[in-house]
Amino acid sequence: MRVTILLLFVILLCTRCSPTRGSAHFVVTFTKELSDQAQDGRLLVMLSSHDKQEPRFLINDGLDTQLVFGL
Repeated sequence: MRVTILLLFVILLCTRCSPTRGSAHFVVTFTKELSDQAQDGRLLVMLSSHDKQEPRFLINDGLDTQLVFGL
């Protein structure tokens, strides 16, 4: 149920934001079999401005941190 609500929120958010040239667009999908089951968890999107390491290892409290968005 939580995943269904989360997906509806993401779809609503994506339909309200008209993508402009050069903007990022994310789509999360999964199989029907997975959506019929109860789900729990978080969706994290991590973006990095370079490829030194994985973005998850570049998240910190400093000025050179990378971006992370979560639902």
